[in-house]
Amino acid sequence: MKSRNAFTLTELLVLIAAGALVGSVLLASLGDAKEKVQAAACLSNLREIGMAISMYANDNNDTYPFGYKGGAAGTDWQLLICPYMQKICKNTYSSVPTNSPVFICPSVQTPSGKTTRATYSLHIALSSAHNPAYPPPFNDPQRRSKVARPSQLVLAADGNLGAPAGAPSNAFDAYASFGQPMITPLEAYNASAPDNDSPLRASELANYDPGTSVNLGFIRWRHSGNQAANFLFCDGHGESLLQTQVKRRNLRYDP
Repeated sequence: MKSRNAFTLTELLVLIAAGALVGSVLLASLGDAKEKVQAAACLSNLREIGMAISMYANDNNDTYPFGYKGGAAGTDWQLLICPYMQKICKNTYSSVPTNSPVFICPSVQTPSGKTTRATYSLHIALSSAHNPAYPPPFNDPQRRSKVARPSQLVLAADGNLGAPAGAPSNAFDAYASFGQPMITPLEAYNASAPDNDSPLRASELANYDPGTSVNLGFIRWRHSGNQAANFLFCDGHGESLLQTQVKRRNLRYDP
């Protein structure tokens, strides 16, 4: 009897199918691993930002940096804390994209022809714009000592991306502060409120990058399959949380 050295067509098809299956599993695993590395790097960025904000507050009467301060040379919070990080920064609204990568989540994919300079936003009630026309606490940055729940209250988060008002047309950046058009960050915390442990409202979970100035100011859930975001809390610790894990008490400011 002659020995058989060749595969039959059926055997070849089975081997090809098995190889394709193994390949798809490996690619999925590599994709998951890459996402986890990017999410971890993003969280590291936020922790570094938190340390710089703390040093800034130490030198500035215990206050958080302005989210945005207008004028002839508008200043975003990144420029105020850069000296404490030994990073190179230019005005976020500059046409020159020289902001340090520490302000950019590595998971962000910038569209062709656009430039990303900042992907994180600060809490609108803690690091607000300098505008006397707004009611307190949204008219000036707040003092750290006013935060009664530093381990619960979010200071910074992944922000959704577009072209903030006044930015170059090629901008693909987060708004300086998150909180509007959201609702919960505009509400004062009340320990007796029955919904403190309720999840955020469905209208607050608009999870997309508009690319324009419209509908900026939302948290962007860009991790874990667009179900999680990274957060920096007022005590300096960082967490990656799913939409269902963020409670209203985490975003309500301390009056």
